[in-house]
Amino acid sequence: MLRIIIYAFPMFVNLILGGMFFIVAILLSQAHYSPLVITGAVYVWALVYCIASPIMGRITTPANAARLIMFGGVGIGLGSLGFLLSQYVVIQFILIGIIGVSSAMYCTPFQVFMKAIEPDQNAGVVRSTALYTASWSFGMATGPLIFGLFDWHYGFILNSFLGFLMAASVWFIDSHHQKNPVRHRNTPPASSEADYSRMPDLAWLGWIIAGCGTIAVCLVRTLIPYQGTLLDFSKAEIGIILAVVSYVQGITALCLLRGKYWMYRPVPILLAGIAGALALVLFGLGEIPAWFYIGAVLYGIFSGCCYFYLVFHSLVHPTRSSRYIAVNETLVGITSILGSIAGGLLSGISGNASLTFLLAAGMFVLMALFSARAFQVSRKRILPAAAPRS
Repeated sequence: MLRIIIYAFPMFVNLILGGMFFIVAILLSQAHYSPLVITGAVYVWALVYCIASPIMGRITTPANAARLIMFGGVGIGLGSLGFLLSQYVVIQFILIGIIGVSSAMYCTPFQVFMKAIEPDQNAGVVRSTALYTASWSFGMATGPLIFGLFDWHYGFILNSFLGFLMAASVWFIDSHHQKNPVRHRNTPPASSEADYSRMPDLAWLGWIIAGCGTIAVCLVRTLIPYQGTLLDFSKAEIGIILAVVSYVQGITALCLLRGKYWMYRPVPILLAGIAGALALVLFGLGEIPAWFYIGAVLYGIFSGCCYFYLVFHSLVHPTRSSRYIAVNETLVGITSILGSIAGGLLSGISGNASLTFLLAAGMFVLMALFSARAFQVSRKRILPAAAPRS
């Protein structure tokens, strides 16, 4: 039961982050700041995050992971309270930086922690990946929805409560885990289970796909509020659009729970990339909320596959998981910085976000074609004849 409860924590953290990114972008848009300042909420967080994540990767072990998560939860709770005390932009960006450090103290340690308490190291990787991706996706969806429908002060009160709740809950679960340690099954997988021991290490391809996806998702989270404000969408409509992206992302991850070998095949990633490109075209050319809702569904399908792929190929490696997870989080930070700054500059020059979204769609087409080609070149190594087609 506790192994299921821990998957509430990614939802808590990303509810906090999603709500924070959304409301800061809305408030700055309404105050008529430039797109570069509006996207600042993401690139300030990302700069701090990508500096802190490699440090967390070096110091995180199964023994100290829970303690680091607890420190991160307390930092997130205190940082969220700070938003209630000051509305100055500089102070808000400092608080975003504090939450950036705190979320880095949570993310890498949590992925090590969740793997450590899974008793089945074969099926456990797919289960951990699917539940983790779905959980943080639902949190990222709910944050903008709460901040879009209610007064933003209540949103930050909830954020603070969730940060402290996460710290207390991890302490409780870790105490129980220490008294009742999980016994890992190291026996060879049964014929009905997936055996990844002979499959290739594709973490590098996950980094390319997720790098492009993270650049685009930064544009989605910061420039849809900006574009929506220009198009006279209501705050609630903008919040719902962003929520649909992440809810569909989470549902997609859950649908992938029973898949065993699709992560080693080219067609799923190619189709997901096409869906993402179409979504960005709709965001760039859309003028009414319906276009954005359809784009949100398509982008959610892509990002669900993208982040599942990234996390799976990091967790599945028997000896490099901690290192690969740290690379994942650093990659997310760096590409978030690049995406936010480039998106802010391009949108500022053009006066809206349309060109930015269309250029991102072109990047997605190139990414999908490159990924398919990489699979084709390595086809014999990636698709061993013995691998079931599931």
